[in-house]
Amino acid sequence: MAALTVYGAYADWVCVPANEVVRVPEGLDAAEAVSLVLNYVTAYQLMHRAAQVRSGERMLIQGAAGGVGTAALELARLARVETFPTTYWYECSALSASAPGKPPPFGAVTLTCCSVASESNDR
Repeated sequence: MAALTVYGAYADWVCVPANEVVRVPEGLDAAEAVSLVLNYVTAYQLMHRAAQVRSGERMLIQGAAGGVGTAALELARLARVETFPTTYWYECSALSASAPGKPPPFGAVTLTCCSVASESNDR
């Protein structure tokens, strides 16, 4: 079982209403379950509660290689929202080819990666 709590998230035991608990799929360890819940709930709330995106709209996704960014890309695809993902140039290969011969995990997204250097970070 997994749940988002306001307080006590690091406790061994926590009391939450039953409607705020989800069953963790078999085969996922605790770390995978937590990352799914946190990343997807965060992306969902940003898209549907805060921005209230609708099918056919466009969305810029900053940090698309991260957990919330990847979740936002997948949820946007399901909502039929056009995405414009951004990431650091050194993370582009992770986004554009998750495995040889397979598409990225978030569907058919075409990335144009460019290197942007600044005075503080010239990677």
